[in-house]
Amino acid sequence: MLAEISQAAPIDFALKKCHWKKYNRGRVVELLKKLEFHSLIKRLPEAKGQTDKGSIIEEDLKL
Repeated sequence: MLAEISQAAPIDFALKKCHWKKYNRGRVVELLKKLEFHSLIKRLPEAKGQTDKGSIIEEDLKL
């Protein structure tokens, strides 16, 4: 056997911390493109307003 995956490895994870309220859609789109997660871009809510810092999304973003 070359390697073994330990399924009992402890992880520190809190699902509630993955829930965002506000985020900059433009920056998220840039990052998703860089990481080649193109299908996730279509799942982001559209911006309702434009600011000088980009589109700020007020809706909840759940991962």
